[in-house]
Amino acid sequence: MILKIFASPAFRSLFLMGIRAFSLVAKFVLTLFLARYLSFEALGIYGLISAAAIIAPSVLGFGFPITITRSAVYDNISEITAKISNYALICSILYIFVLISALIYGFMSGNMLLALLTLAIIALEHLNQDAYALFLNLSKPISSNILHFMRSGLWIVLYIGAALISEDFRNLEAVFIFWLAGNATCFAGGLILMKNWPWKAPQVTKLREWFFTTFKTSRTIYMNGLANSAGTYIDRYIITFFLGLELTGVYVLYWSVFSALMNLIRTGIIQLNRPKLVKHFREKSTDYNHVLKKTLLSAGGSALALGIAAAGFLYLLLPYLDKPLAMEWYPLLLPITGALFLFIIAEVLGLIFYSQHKDGLTLRTSLTQLCIAAVLNMALIPFFGLWGAAIALALTAMCLIGVEFFYVKKYNLLHKGRPS
Repeated sequence: MILKIFASPAFRSLFLMGIRAFSLVAKFVLTLFLARYLSFEALGIYGLISAAAIIAPSVLGFGFPITITRSAVYDNISEITAKISNYALICSILYIFVLISALIYGFMSGNMLLALLTLAIIALEHLNQDAYALFLNLSKPISSNILHFMRSGLWIVLYIGAALISEDFRNLEAVFIFWLAGNATCFAGGLILMKNWPWKAPQVTKLREWFFTTFKTSRTIYMNGLANSAGTYIDRYIITFFLGLELTGVYVLYWSVFSALMNLIRTGIIQLNRPKLVKHFREKSTDYNHVLKKTLLSAGGSALALGIAAAGFLYLLLPYLDKPLAMEWYPLLLPITGALFLFIIAEVLGLIFYSQHKDGLTLRTSLTQLCIAAVLNMALIPFFGLWGAAIALALTAMCLIGVEFFYVKKYNLLHKGRPS
């Protein structure tokens, strides 16, 4: 009976949401800690580097990870291993050039340690995120999220504990050292999970031939990744340009609530149903539309409930932060909570394009998001400050949903999962 409970989909979903929720809470506590014991300027720098760690894989991955992980749903382990080997070699070559750039920047800025730590974090975040997506599509959500916990939750707990004991750890270099250790541990765990894969099997194609052949498939995905990453994180760079690092730190504080809840719903609901939709579409199953509708209702309802709960909790917590500037901008959570609900709906609708290999449509929506986000942030932030950024976030999500609905209706995609 107990084994059946642990093996049930409901328990698995709750476990995944629980472990991810712990990591997300830890990330949010870290933003509070940095604001309280360092400064909003330090929090702003942390936010910019965190964004860079997400943008870099989009720039350097060429769209290969999505191509590999999506086909991993039905590829055999030898095919997956061969693709990963080629991709890893390409990444290694690219990061040699990035290392040279980091060394030059570190020498010119006089802070070599920070430059190298940032590079190492970005590189390991890149590899670990790719491994996370792969294990998810191999239907290993437990293993993937435990590893994810190591690089996004455990190190934060250890860092905050050390920084509370000793003030020597209350600096950005210490934060990045703990962050790097968490990623290194996660990377080692991923290698252990893949140690029995056929790594010594001969490759079917040469590296150059594989690169150009795969890039023909992933080219649209690559462009989409660039547009999506830029559209998501462009606001904090525009805020830094117009308003400075201090207000960037304030925005990162409130944006972290949005990000944490987005990731929680992705993990507990959206990502669990993503491989199901890929499989149902491939098999032309009548369950396709049912799974999509269920995902939409569950994710949307969770976004509203969690957003309201988080706003109330934060209101009680902010006085202990001892930062008047943070309380002054608390009303930002109203448009940000609305944006959370809208972006969750948009992300579920995006599963239609993902599962049906409509990468061209995904690219169009991402380019639309980037253009709208850039225009709105550039237009609103100089005149309305952080209110402009929060309103731009919500308006961008509304436009994104409208574009997705247009394409779904135009191409009649809701019927693609039904038997022909």
